[in-house]
Amino acid sequence: MSHYDEEWRDLTYIRAQEDRVESFLDKQAAKEKEVKQKELEDAHQRYVSWLDSRGEKQDYEVQKGDPSWPEQEKIDDDVSIGEPHMEGVKDPIHYQAFGTDVMEVISRSMTEEAFRGFCLGNWLKYKLRAGNKGSADKDIAKSENYKAMFEEYKGYCVPPVPF
Repeated sequence: MSHYDEEWRDLTYIRAQEDRVESFLDKQAAKEKEVKQKELEDAHQRYVSWLDSRGEKQDYEVQKGDPSWPEQEKIDDDVSIGEPHMEGVKDPIHYQAFGTDVMEVISRSMTEEAFRGFCLGNWLKYKLRAGNKGSADKDIAKSENYKAMFEEYKGYCVPPVPF
């Protein structure tokens, strides 16, 4: 067997291994997507049950049926404040999964200081990982979006509770 034949055989073997790994990763991604979808559906059901326990489920159902109420398909999940259009930066669809703004729920559960820490941590996370997981421009845009979100939602925060 010539040197070129050995190299060709090795290259063919490596490509076959890469194809197997890619196929495995595709299957894993599909499984993870299925699990996340199930988790979202379960969380939505818990949210609707919680609304029902508060007597607010009817209001939620009315809002969902209102043509002016944004449906998931209609929500623009990638518009960034003051930035060019970049998919998945501002108000991604998964933040609207319960028919309410998730960032509002998060901010309402924290003091302004805690919410500032939450936003600062996410701002730093996206700055540090920029380019290591997808687009660097998208990560930088997401990090800057957390500054805007802090300003937008800090008014929803709860007052500090003394211990």
